[in-house]
Amino acid sequence: MLPAPAISDDNLITPGKLQLSINPTNPPQQFVDKDGQLQGLNVELADELGKRLCLPVELIRMDFPAMVPAMTAGRIDGIDTACF
Repeated sequence: MLPAPAISDDNLITPGKLQLSINPTNPPQQFVDKDGQLQGLNVELADELGKRLCLPVELIRMDFPAMVPAMTAGRIDGIDTACF
């Protein structure tokens, strides 16, 4: 039996998964490889968050200026991108 997710469905945008925005334009933090797959430190961070929270993670690509408005509007659960 799998452990229960650490975040309940009523606290997620989409029940059963954690949706995080990412802007894959800044290697090595986040980028798209030659095969079109997301790679980098922040992608690995999202994977580890999913493991520890017992939730699958969906990374949603978007431009940085749209991330905070998307989160405050309830379209994503969090931001997983280089913020500096």
